Amino acid sequence: MPFWWRVSYQRFQQWLKLATMPHQEIESLAIQHNVRLLATLTLIILPLHIFTALALFAAYGLMAQTGKLTLVTTVATLIIYVLSRTRYGEHAINLFVLEMTLLAIVLLYINADAYSAVTAILPIYIASLFRPIKRLIVTTVVTILSVFILSQILPGDWEQIYGVLILLIVISAVIIVRSRVQWELEEQIRQRNEQLTESSTRFRAAINAGRTLFALLQTVVDPDGRLSDFLIVDANTRLAVYLDQSYTLLIGQPVVNVLPSALLEHLLPQFHKLVYKQLPILYGEVSVEHIWWEYQLVSVGESIALSLDDITARKDAEVRQLELQREREQARILSKFITDVSHDIMTPLSIINSKAYLAGLSQDSDKRDKHLAEINTQVFRLRDMVDQMLSQSKLYHLKPEDLDLQIIDLNDLLEHLVTEFRQNERYSQRQLMFQPSQALGTHPVDKIRLELAVSNLIENALKYTPDTGMITVCCQEIDQGIAIDVSDEGSGIPHHALTDIFAPFYRLETHRPQTAGSGLGLSISKTITELHGGIITAKNRPTGGMLFRIYLPFLGGETDSNSSDT
Repeated sequence: MPFWWRVSYQRFQQWLKLATMPHQEIESLAIQHNVRLLATLTLIILPLHIFTALALFAAYGLMAQTGKLTLVTTVATLIIYVLSRTRYGEHAINLFVLEMTLLAIVLLYINADAYSAVTAILPIYIASLFRPIKRLIVTTVVTILSVFILSQILPGDWEQIYGVLILLIVISAVIIVRSRVQWELEEQIRQRNEQLTESSTRFRAAINAGRTLFALLQTVVDPDGRLSDFLIVDANTRLAVYLDQSYTLLIGQPVVNVLPSALLEHLLPQFHKLVYKQLPILYGEVSVEHIWWEYQLVSVGESIALSLDDITARKDAEVRQLELQREREQARILSKFITDVSHDIMTPLSIINSKAYLAGLSQDSDKRDKHLAEINTQVFRLRDMVDQMLSQSKLYHLKPEDLDLQIIDLNDLLEHLVTEFRQNERYSQRQLMFQPSQALGTHPVDKIRLELAVSNLIENALKYTPDTGMITVCCQEIDQGIAIDVSDEGSGIPHHALTDIFAPFYRLETHRPQTAGSGLGLSISKTITELHGGIITAKNRPTGGMLFRIYLPFLGGETDSNSSDT
């Protein structure tokens, strides 16, 4: 299409829109529609009337009756058009229907034959465009009766009038039925439009009233069928305010031009996931520049409904709640620690106090030496308790990268520990056995801290194993790692307490021996094991007693299984 033609057509459309615009005081949408239709019809009829009048005057002279009638009709149509531009547009509609009726009657009067009666269909059809069904029926009846009465009064060729009347009645019935169906359809459309308008109003009010940022995004697909962009086709005022843009400028913008880049880094993959996987909904949380957002993506046809809620206050409240719970737990642990440590410290102090008093009174050197030996034992017990508390404090701030990893032969390490405990007179009545593994080899571990972890397990087993009982220490390679097992023949632990025994200061009062420590040994072993990337477990043996296992995965996946043979 040539450029000048497109420009001319666009200008004609603009002119026609202005020429048929209803008056601003007309509020009814139905009347506005009818007035616009009337103005369009009159603008079409006016040039036809003028051309017809000039043709009739040229063919039959200035005295031609049909030419004069056409000229009068042209003037009447022009007046009706002018009237339709005012607030009396509804009256212009009635006048136009009346004009068409009078035109049909005058033509019938001038021609005076049955075939001229066919023009009576014109006012009936025009009435069907503007009037409701009842008024259309009245117009149809009046028009057909007028034709019948004129055919009986006026002289002329009326032989076929009844056939024409029947034809008029049939055509009028079709027009009425069509108008009825059209009116019902228009009524349904009107009701649905009202419902849509009401729903749209409620939806708009809902998204503007809440704290949610909302946008409706239209997917843009490139010629290869791939998603290339997402355009904002609708949004609420809160999103416009948040982005510091006007609503009109926001609509039509690609999301990459308006949303923060840090937020888009997380949302864009979710957009593609929702579209490509054809998911109905996606939601999640993301933190952007110290602001927590809860997003929800809903698939709406070819579009995506995006909702963003600022949940920073809720997240801060959750953090404060967790901190409060942590502080309460720390206070509880501290209170229990003070209670337990006070009890454990007071016990050896009481023994030291009483033994020192008895040693001062005793005249027998053997008894005095016995009392002093007991005092020495309790001093060592206090020192062990202090050492464990210091170890736990240091491990609390330690990280895996702080470990001093060395390639160690675990058989040698465990055998050395077992030998040391065998030489301890306190456990001389218990049997301590070590079962080495010839295929174990060397592994990277923190030697000092792993010795501490295993020592705590052995000492715990010795304390809770009765005299003449046996403690077994062994190690083996399983599941791409190392398992160090310490088993005893004690009374075991109730099943409900197996998950709590590794907590700091936790001890079972019913299983507490005289030589019980501070309750930190198993906790220290657990911390050291986890720093190595491993896990520690405890379970009751079917034959009685406990089995503690330290499992350490191969660090870096490397181990020298032949070094033990060299």
